[in-house]
Amino acid sequence: MDLHYLKLFHIVATNLSFSKTATQLHISQPAISMQIKKLEDDLGMPLFDRLGRNIYLNGHGKLLYEYTSKIFHLVEEAENKIQEMEDKIWGSLFIGCTNAPSIYVMPEIISQYRSLYPLVRVHLHLGNTYDIHNLMKLNQIDFAIIGGTIPDHPNIRSHKLWEDQVVLVASPENPLVDSDALTRDQLLDQNIIAHDYQSKLYELAELIYKDLSLPFQPAMLIGSVETMKYLVAENHGIAILPYIAVKRELKDGRLKEIKFSNRNWQYDYHMVYHKNKETVPSMTRLIYLVEQYFKANRERLMYTE
Repeated sequence: MDLHYLKLFHIVATNLSFSKTATQLHISQPAISMQIKKLEDDLGMPLFDRLGRNIYLNGHGKLLYEYTSKIFHLVEEAENKIQEMEDKIWGSLFIGCTNAPSIYVMPEIISQYRSLYPLVRVHLHLGNTYDIHNLMKLNQIDFAIIGGTIPDHPNIRSHKLWEDQVVLVASPENPLVDSDALTRDQLLDQNIIAHDYQSKLYELAELIYKDLSLPFQPAMLIGSVETMKYLVAENHGIAILPYIAVKRELKDGRLKEIKFSNRNWQYDYHMVYHKNKETVPSMTRLIYLVEQYFKANRERLMYTE
Protein backbone atom coordinates (compact mmCIF):
# COMPACT_ATOMS: atom_id res chain seq x y z
CA MET A 1 0.00 0.00 0.00
CA ASP A 2 1.23 3.46 -0.95
CA LEU A 3 2.00 5.56 2.15
CA HIS A 4 0.76 8.70 0.40
CA TYR A 5 -2.67 7.13 -0.20
CA LEU A 6 -2.77 5.90 3.39
CA LYS A 7 -2.01 9.37 4.69
CA LEU A 8 -4.74 10.87 2.52
CA PHE A 9 -7.19 8.20 3.67
CA HIS A 10 -6.28 8.90 7.30
CA ILE A 11 -7.02 12.62 6.94
CA VAL A 12 -10.32 12.02 5.11
CA ALA A 13 -11.31 9.43 7.72
CA THR A 14 -10.51 11.89 10.52
CA ASN A 15 -12.50 14.71 8.88
CA LEU A 16 -15.22 12.45 7.44
CA SER A 17 -15.35 15.00 4.65
CA PHE A 18 -13.74 15.30 1.22
CA SER A 19 -14.39 19.06 1.12
CA LYS A 20 -12.74 19.75 4.50
CA THR A 21 -9.76 17.65 3.49
CA ALA A 22 -9.49 19.51 0.19
CA THR A 23 -9.44 22.84 2.04
CA GLN A 24 -6.93 21.56 4.61
CA LEU A 25 -4.51 20.14 2.03
CA HIS A 26 -5.11 22.75 -0.70
CA ILE A 27 -5.99 19.98 -3.17
CA SER A 28 -9.09 19.81 -5.33
CA GLN A 29 -11.93 17.63 -4.08
CA PRO A 30 -12.07 15.53 -7.30
CA ALA A 31 -8.34 14.78 -6.96
CA ILE A 32 -8.87 13.52 -3.40
CA SER A 33 -11.86 11.39 -4.44
CA MET A 34 -9.82 9.91 -7.30
CA GLN A 35 -6.92 8.95 -4.99
CA ILE A 36 -9.22 7.39 -2.41
CA LYS A 37 -10.89 5.41 -5.22
CA LYS A 38 -7.41 4.24 -6.33
CA LEU A 39 -6.67 3.03 -2.77
CA GLU A 40 -10.01 1.21 -2.62
CA ASP A 41 -9.31 -0.42 -5.99
CA ASP A 42 -5.84 -1.53 -4.84
CA LEU A 43 -7.34 -3.06 -1.70
CA GLY A 44 -10.26 -4.57 -3.61
CA MET A 45 -12.86 -3.21 -1.20
CA PRO A 46 -14.68 0.04 -0.41
CA LEU A 47 -13.65 1.96 2.71
CA PHE A 48 -16.49 4.46 2.97
CA ASP A 49 -20.26 4.39 2.82
CA ARG A 50 -21.51 7.36 0.85
CA LEU A 51 -24.97 8.65 1.83
CA GLY A 52 -25.84 11.78 -0.09
CA ARG A 53 -23.14 14.37 0.65
CA ASN A 54 -22.03 12.59 3.81
CA ILE A 55 -19.43 9.83 4.08
CA TYR A 56 -18.96 7.27 6.84
CA LEU A 57 -16.30 4.64 7.50
CA ASN A 58 -17.58 1.14 6.83
CA GLY A 59 -16.19 -1.94 8.59
CA HIS A 60 -13.12 -2.16 6.33
CA GLY A 61 -12.50 1.57 6.69
CA LYS A 62 -12.72 1.47 10.49
CA LEU A 63 -10.19 -1.37 10.61
CA LEU A 64 -7.76 0.43 8.29
CA TYR A 65 -8.21 3.68 10.26
CA GLU A 66 -7.11 1.90 13.45
CA TYR A 67 -3.86 0.94 11.75
CA THR A 68 -3.22 4.27 10.03
CA SER A 69 -3.68 5.98 13.42
CA LYS A 70 -0.91 3.77 14.81
CA ILE A 71 1.28 4.23 11.73
CA PHE A 72 1.18 8.03 11.68
CA HIS A 73 1.49 8.29 15.44
CA LEU A 74 4.76 6.32 15.10
CA VAL A 75 5.85 8.55 12.21
CA GLU A 76 5.18 11.64 14.34
CA GLU A 77 7.00 10.09 17.28
CA ALA A 78 10.04 9.37 15.08
CA GLU A 79 10.04 12.96 13.79
CA ASN A 80 9.85 14.26 17.35
CA LYS A 81 12.78 12.12 18.48
CA ILE A 82 14.87 13.37 15.56
CA GLN A 83 13.81 16.91 16.41
CA GLU A 84 14.92 16.43 20.02
CA MET A 85 18.29 15.12 18.85
CA GLU A 86 18.77 18.23 16.72
CA ASP A 87 17.71 20.39 19.69
CA LYS A 88 15.36 22.36 17.46
CA ILE A 89 11.66 22.94 17.93
CA TRP A 90 9.77 23.00 14.65
CA GLY A 91 6.58 21.75 13.02
CA SER A 92 2.99 22.96 13.14
CA LEU A 93 0.59 23.58 16.01
CA PHE A 94 -3.15 23.93 15.49
CA ILE A 95 -4.47 25.96 18.42
CA GLY A 96 -8.05 26.76 19.41
CA CYS A 97 -9.31 29.47 21.71
CA THR A 98 -12.70 30.63 22.95
CA ASN A 99 -13.82 34.24 22.80
CA ALA A 100 -12.85 35.70 26.18
CA PRO A 101 -9.24 34.49 26.45
CA SER A 102 -8.69 35.12 22.74
CA ILE A 103 -9.05 38.86 23.38
CA TYR A 104 -6.67 39.38 26.25
CA VAL A 105 -4.27 36.45 26.80
CA MET A 106 -3.86 34.40 23.62
CA PRO A 107 -2.20 37.13 21.51
CA GLU A 108 0.46 37.61 24.20
CA ILE A 109 1.00 33.86 24.57
CA ILE A 110 1.40 33.32 20.83
CA SER A 111 3.75 36.31 20.60
CA GLN A 112 5.96 34.91 23.37
CA TYR A 113 5.87 31.41 21.89
CA ARG A 114 6.81 32.56 18.39
CA SER A 115 9.67 34.63 19.81
CA LEU A 116 11.07 31.53 21.49
CA TYR A 117 10.28 29.00 18.75
CA PRO A 118 10.14 30.79 15.38
CA LEU A 119 10.33 27.52 13.40
CA VAL A 120 6.92 26.38 14.67
CA ARG A 121 4.02 27.34 12.43
CA VAL A 122 1.01 28.37 14.52
CA HIS A 123 -2.57 28.10 13.25
CA LEU A 124 -5.19 29.73 15.50
CA HIS A 125 -8.91 28.94 15.34
CA LEU A 126 -11.43 30.98 17.35
CA GLY A 127 -14.86 29.72 18.34
CA ASN A 128 -17.16 28.93 21.23
CA THR A 129 -16.43 26.13 23.70
CA TYR A 130 -18.50 23.56 21.81
CA ASP A 131 -16.82 24.38 18.47
CA ILE A 132 -13.32 24.13 19.89
CA HIS A 133 -13.98 20.95 21.85
CA ASN A 134 -15.52 19.26 18.78
CA LEU A 135 -12.52 20.26 16.64
CA MET A 136 -10.24 18.70 19.24
CA LYS A 137 -12.27 15.48 19.31
CA LEU A 138 -11.90 15.35 15.52
CA ASN A 139 -8.13 15.84 15.93
CA GLN A 140 -8.23 19.06 13.91
CA ILE A 141 -6.62 21.14 16.66
CA ASP A 142 -3.84 20.13 19.07
CA PHE A 143 -4.22 22.54 21.97
CA ALA A 144 -6.79 25.02 23.23
CA ILE A 145 -7.64 27.48 25.95
CA ILE A 146 -11.34 27.15 26.69
CA GLY A 147 -13.70 29.05 28.96
CA GLY A 148 -16.37 27.30 31.01
CA THR A 149 -16.80 23.65 31.92
CA ILE A 150 -15.05 20.97 29.84
CA PRO A 151 -16.86 17.77 28.80
CA ASP A 152 -14.94 14.58 29.63
CA HIS A 153 -13.27 12.75 26.76
CA PRO A 154 -10.92 9.73 27.00
CA ASN A 155 -8.30 11.19 24.63
CA ILE A 156 -8.23 14.75 25.94
CA ARG A 157 -6.49 16.15 29.00
CA SER A 158 -7.57 19.37 30.67
CA HIS A 159 -6.10 21.54 33.43
CA LYS A 160 -7.73 24.55 35.04
CA LEU A 161 -5.63 27.66 34.49
CA TRP A 162 -7.60 30.49 36.01
CA GLU A 163 -10.73 31.43 37.92
CA ASP A 164 -11.96 34.68 36.45
CA GLN A 165 -14.45 37.05 38.01
CA VAL A 166 -17.69 37.63 36.12
CA VAL A 167 -18.93 41.20 35.75
CA LEU A 168 -22.11 42.81 34.48
CA VAL A 169 -21.13 45.79 32.32
CA ALA A 170 -22.98 48.80 30.99
CA SER A 171 -22.34 52.09 29.24
CA PRO A 172 -21.13 54.98 31.44
CA GLU A 173 -24.38 56.67 30.37
CA ASN A 174 -26.50 53.91 31.91
CA PRO A 175 -27.99 55.11 35.24
CA LEU A 176 -27.53 51.64 36.78
CA VAL A 177 -23.76 52.18 37.10
CA ASP A 178 -24.38 54.87 39.74
CA SER A 179 -26.98 52.89 41.69
CA ASP A 180 -25.98 51.76 45.19
CA ALA A 181 -28.94 49.41 45.61
CA LEU A 182 -30.15 47.78 42.42
CA THR A 183 -33.77 46.67 42.29
CA ARG A 184 -35.31 43.82 40.32
CA ASP A 185 -37.38 46.27 38.27
CA GLN A 186 -34.28 48.22 37.23
CA LEU A 187 -32.71 45.11 35.70
CA LEU A 188 -35.97 44.04 34.08
CA ASP A 189 -36.03 47.31 32.15
CA GLN A 190 -32.58 46.65 30.63
CA ASN A 191 -31.91 45.09 27.23
CA ILE A 192 -29.69 42.01 27.61
CA ILE A 193 -26.92 41.58 25.06
CA ALA A 194 -25.93 37.91 25.22
CA HIS A 195 -23.40 35.77 23.43
CA ASP A 196 -24.42 33.11 20.92
CA TYR A 197 -26.89 30.69 22.53
CA GLN A 198 -24.61 27.66 21.91
CA SER A 199 -21.77 29.19 23.92
CA LYS A 200 -20.72 28.84 27.55
CA LEU A 201 -21.01 32.62 27.90
CA TYR A 202 -24.71 32.35 27.07
CA GLU A 203 -25.11 29.59 29.67
CA LEU A 204 -23.24 31.73 32.19
CA ALA A 205 -25.54 34.73 31.71
CA GLU A 206 -28.60 32.48 31.85
CA LEU A 207 -27.45 30.94 35.15
CA ILE A 208 -26.73 34.34 36.70
CA TYR A 209 -30.19 35.64 35.83
CA LYS A 210 -31.65 32.47 37.31
CA ASP A 211 -29.58 33.07 40.45
CA LEU A 212 -31.06 36.58 40.61
CA SER A 213 -34.58 35.15 40.11
CA LEU A 214 -34.97 37.15 36.89
CA PRO A 215 -36.28 36.01 33.50
CA PHE A 216 -33.52 35.68 30.90
CA GLN A 217 -34.80 37.16 27.65
CA PRO A 218 -31.92 38.55 25.57
CA ALA A 219 -32.69 41.41 23.22
CA MET A 220 -29.66 40.52 21.09
CA LEU A 221 -27.55 37.40 20.52
CA ILE A 222 -24.07 38.33 19.32
CA GLY A 223 -21.38 35.82 18.37
CA SER A 224 -18.49 38.23 18.96
CA VAL A 225 -17.40 39.50 22.38
CA GLU A 226 -15.85 42.57 20.72
CA THR A 227 -19.18 43.43 19.09
CA MET A 228 -20.99 42.88 22.39
CA LYS A 229 -18.66 45.32 24.13
CA TYR A 230 -19.14 47.91 21.39
CA LEU A 231 -22.93 47.70 21.62
CA VAL A 232 -22.82 47.97 25.42
CA ALA A 233 -20.51 51.00 25.22
CA GLU A 234 -22.99 52.60 22.82
CA ASN A 235 -25.71 52.10 25.47
CA HIS A 236 -27.77 49.51 23.58
CA GLY A 237 -27.96 47.21 26.60
CA ILE A 238 -26.04 45.42 29.33
CA ALA A 239 -23.92 42.25 29.15
CA ILE A 240 -22.43 39.63 31.46
CA LEU A 241 -18.80 38.89 30.59
CA PRO A 242 -15.62 37.57 32.22
CA TYR A 243 -13.46 40.30 33.72
CA ILE A 244 -10.49 39.36 31.54
CA ALA A 245 -12.49 40.28 28.43
CA VAL A 246 -13.48 43.76 29.62
CA LYS A 247 -10.49 44.72 31.79
CA ARG A 248 -9.18 47.33 29.34
CA GLU A 249 -12.57 48.94 28.76
CA LEU A 250 -13.26 49.17 32.49
CA LYS A 251 -9.86 50.72 33.07
CA ASP A 252 -10.24 53.42 30.41
CA GLY A 253 -13.89 54.11 31.28
CA ARG A 254 -15.51 52.93 28.06
CA LEU A 255 -17.51 50.44 30.14
CA LYS A 256 -18.71 50.54 33.74
CA GLU A 257 -19.48 47.68 36.10
CA ILE A 258 -22.94 47.21 37.58
CA LYS A 259 -22.24 45.91 41.07
CA PHE A 260 -24.25 43.59 43.28
CA SER A 261 -23.81 43.37 47.01
CA ASN A 262 -22.84 39.91 48.26
CA ARG A 263 -22.88 38.44 44.75
CA ASN A 264 -19.86 36.86 43.04
CA TRP A 265 -19.71 34.59 40.04
CA GLN A 266 -16.71 32.75 38.58
CA TYR A 267 -15.75 31.71 35.05
CA ASP A 268 -12.95 29.14 34.70
CA TYR A 269 -10.38 28.84 31.93
CA HIS A 270 -8.83 25.48 31.04
CA MET A 271 -6.09 24.37 28.72
CA VAL A 272 -6.91 21.19 26.84
CA TYR A 273 -4.81 18.99 24.59
CA HIS A 274 -4.61 15.47 23.17
CA LYS A 275 -3.04 12.83 25.39
CA ASN A 276 -1.12 11.37 22.46
CA LYS A 277 0.50 14.74 21.72
CA GLU A 278 1.66 15.74 25.18
CA THR A 279 5.20 14.45 24.48
CA VAL A 280 5.61 16.41 21.23
CA PRO A 281 8.38 19.00 21.90
CA SER A 282 6.47 21.92 20.38
CA MET A 283 3.47 20.98 22.54
CA THR A 284 5.39 20.48 25.79
CA ARG A 285 6.97 23.92 25.36
CA LEU A 286 3.55 25.49 24.75
CA ILE A 287 2.01 23.81 27.80
CA TYR A 288 4.88 25.03 29.98
CA LEU A 289 4.70 28.55 28.53
CA VAL A 290 0.94 28.83 29.14
CA GLU A 291 1.30 27.63 32.75
CA GLN A 292 4.10 30.13 33.38
CA TYR A 293 2.17 32.94 31.72
CA PHE A 294 -0.76 32.63 34.11
CA LYS A 295 1.56 32.35 37.11
CA ALA A 296 3.62 35.38 36.08
CA ASN A 297 0.57 37.53 35.28
CA ARG A 298 -1.56 36.56 38.26
CA GLU A 299 -1.77 40.07 39.72
CA ARG A 300 -2.35 41.72 36.36
CA LEU A 301 -5.16 39.33 35.42
CA MET A 302 -6.86 39.37 38.81
CA TYR A 303 -10.15 41.23 39.22
CA THR A 304 -9.89 44.63 40.88
CA GLU A 305 -12.83 46.84 41.77
